[in-house]
Amino acid sequence: MKTIQTLLAVFSICFLCTMTNAQGNCKGNEIRVYKGASGCGCKCMKECVTPAELPIYLANGWNTEGCWNCCWAKNWVDAETKKTSLDAITPATEQGALAITYSLASVGNVKLQVLDMTGRCVVTLKDEYREDLDNELIWDKSNLDPGVYVLSLTADGVTDTRKISVTE
Repeated sequence: MKTIQTLLAVFSICFLCTMTNAQGNCKGNEIRVYKGASGCGCKCMKECVTPAELPIYLANGWNTEGCWNCCWAKNWVDAETKKTSLDAITPATEQGALAITYSLASVGNVKLQVLDMTGRCVVTLKDEYREDLDNELIWDKSNLDPGVYVLSLTADGVTDTRKISVTE
């Protein structure tokens, strides 16, 4: 009986460590990125990267959302819980503009930036205190050189990113 209790205790500790690692315990301003395996067995890869390294990982198929159909413990966010995220990036009615909608989990400071593929900030779109939880911004991207960029939203200690392509 003691052997079973000991094994259950060890299994519980290992299980809790696995769940914690799935959420991410990155240090400082590091961001947890995932590369999921389709099919499962929870063979997804998880890494902590600096904001400067993030665009390189995103360009290579990693994401900040979690493992694709893989780790059932990937994010631990209730679907009803409001979270900080970039919701949609769509062409705006103005030529060369994008409509960016984003949500905040709570009021606070928001930083919305466009980064090049080396992680260098090219444009800061927002760096202010916001009380609205649902936001939309129209951004004229026509002054950017053609290429691939990363749109980065940081608020509440959470960073969400999306890859964007600028042509002409």
